[in-house]
This record gives sequence, C-alpha cells and structure tokens, in this order.
Amino acid sequence: MPAYFFTLLLGLTEPLQFGTNLPTTAPDNAVNQVECILFEMGAPFQLQTLPWLRARREVKLDRLDGYFTTHLMPEMKAYGRISSPIFLESWYWFTHPESINKPKNKMRYGAVRGSYQANWFKTQNIIAEVEVNSLEEIVNVMHHKRIDRILLDLDDFELAASKLGINEDEYQREFFRYVPLGLFASHSLIKRFPKFMQQFDENINTCAQDPFSLSKSEEKQILDRLSSSAKTLLNLPSLLE
Repeated sequence: MPAYFFTLLLGLTEPLQFGTNLPTTAPDNAVNQVECILFEMGAPFQLQTLPWLRARREVKLDRLDGYFTTHLMPEMKAYGRISSPIFLESWYWFTHPESINKPKNKMRYGAVRGSYQANWFKTQNIIAEVEVNSLEEIVNVMHHKRIDRILLDLDDFELAASKLGINEDEYQREFFRYVPLGLFASHSLIKRFPKFMQQFDENINTCAQDPFSLSKSEEKQILDRLSSSAKTLLNLPSLLE
C-alpha cells in the first residue's frame, strides 16, 4: 500500500517526518484531519510517498518520527505511543459475485501487504493467498477472480473501484466493524518534544467533524430504511396538530 510522509516545522532546526497510507486527493480522510490538526498547532508540512512496511521499519530504526492512520500494533508498543482516535474507518467484507455461495472455509482471501487488514488476518488465522502492494491491485485481483473475498475500508474500496472503472455494486458487501485510528508517535519524538502528543490530542476535536461523518453509502442505507417510516410520521394527525 502506498504511503506518504510529511515534514513539519515547529521552530525546529530539523523537520519531523511521518508516514501515512492514505491518498492525498481523497476527500474527508485522515490526511485532511492531520492537516487541520497541524495547522492548529502552527505546523506547516509537505507530503511525499513512502511504503507502509518501510514506515514501520523506519520508526524502528529511528529514521521516522511516526505514521498515521493506525492502531497500536503489538510489535510497535516498544517504539512509541498512539494518539486519541483521529479517524473512523468502516471495514466491510467484499465478495466476488460468483463466490457468494461458496463455503467460508473454501474462500480465497487477499490483502494489501503490510496493511492492518493483513495483520488482523494473521491474528484470526486467516490465510491471505494473495498479497499485493496497493488498494487498486487487490481490488483488481478480486475482479479477475484470483481471490474471492477481501476486507477493506468502504471509502478505500469505492475509490479503488472508481479508478479501475469497476462497477462496485456488483460486489456483495457486508459490514464488519468500525475501526478507530490515530497517529503513532515514536518515543524519540516524544522525548524531544514532550508536549507534542498532548497538543495533538487537544486539537483533534477542532478538526473532527468531517472525518467522523457517515459515508455517502452509509447515508443512503439509513435514508432508505427510514424514509417510509418518516413519511408515515409526517402524515400523523397528532403530529400535524
């Protein structure tokens, strides 16, 4: 999965460096969230690409100050801390239409190499038969029937499908869970700037409205379920009175 790192200046002689797995052009994602928080902290920054696995390795080697969006993985507990949640992902199972009736134990799974879904698979003893380097690749692999099922954030799937010209409605989707994600800061960063995490957390609420809103797909599902009931209520004489 591609990632980015940005440099920021807080009146320092050397900029800080962070990584992220999110595209910079997608609306209402954690990049916008972090941009807003750092702006509130008075921290200008610049984005560049960086692979996911390398981001974690660079933190371990003390060549990277942190990364986002993430949860605290067991292997990284010795290297830093996680902020309060800055973004909420909606994880869905997506299944190829020709595999819907396939038994779960016969499903072929795929994942993005180094992603949090791939790591979660390992904790559940789910074998990812195919691992690739980007969101577009894993969606394309499923589209060409090399795998049956993937677990992705809803917005990530829709963005990848749109880029590939794939009709996302053809694929069965099943909500799995919401996943709160934050910014991981290295112990080295916190040692150099003890108030960084406190200031970061204090500015989260200022910038949290859009990233915690429902996606368009979720809004449509809720409206579809509630619209008929709402119309009935609007015509009740007691309510009109």
